[in-house]
Amino acid sequence: MVSSWPDCWTSLQWDYFRKTYTFLLCEGGKLGCRICQTVQTLGPNGSSEGSSTKRNLAYEWVNVKIDGAGNTKSARQKSLREKVRLHGESDAHKDAEKILSTHSKHFMQQTVIQQQAANLDSTCVVFRTAYFLAKCDRPYVDHPQLLDLQHLNGVNVGKVLQSNVVCAEIIDHIAESMKSRVITAIVQKNIPISVLIDESTTLSHKSALIVYLRCSLDDGSDPVSFFLDLIELSDVTSAGILKALLECLFSHGLRPTWKITG
Repeated sequence: MVSSWPDCWTSLQWDYFRKTYTFLLCEGGKLGCRICQTVQTLGPNGSSEGSSTKRNLAYEWVNVKIDGAGNTKSARQKSLREKVRLHGESDAHKDAEKILSTHSKHFMQQTVIQQQAANLDSTCVVFRTAYFLAKCDRPYVDHPQLLDLQHLNGVNVGKVLQSNVVCAEIIDHIAESMKSRVITAIVQKNIPISVLIDESTTLSHKSALIVYLRCSLDDGSDPVSFFLDLIELSDVTSAGILKALLECLFSHGLRPTWKITG
């Protein structure tokens, strides 16, 4: 907080110097350095951290004690000009500027990381809640109420992704991700599979084919069945159904090794 400038300077001179040397502080008619005052100490290699040996910045500049030397106004002005110039060019001051700039950059990075981490945590809470609803066959309209309950219990649930419509989209996303991981494991490990199909009719009265896969994902584990896809049939003959089934398997990265004859 500026209280007054050196009495050997006019207000115009003070305005000139503080604009030219932006690091200047002025209290009680004496000068100091806002950058050195903020940094306080330097490590042996220009770093204020990670060192047991520290060298201090100039006490007078840190504590706003710089005054002009001389018995005349002109001599004091010349002395102050020289001290300000030499300080701005000094290695210690330049090191302090680097440290302050680096710390400011790191502070912004850490702030962004913390904000992203908080958003990620709240998103995980929302996703786990949606997964719980799907696994327990609960209606999607329970999603906002469950999040409200967790919020009352002190859990950070964020401010978005809280409607039943979003819940359905989250569950679809989770299902696609899980299915993709299972199919990738089947392809990479060359796991034998069984294909189960069933014909159904859509709301628009079009024939559709429901495709399931059944396999054992781990050695010695019981086989599991999971939904793969629902495809509309343009041809309900046996050849048309077979063609649609193969196209469905191919689209998911599965390549049957059997040969089709007939």
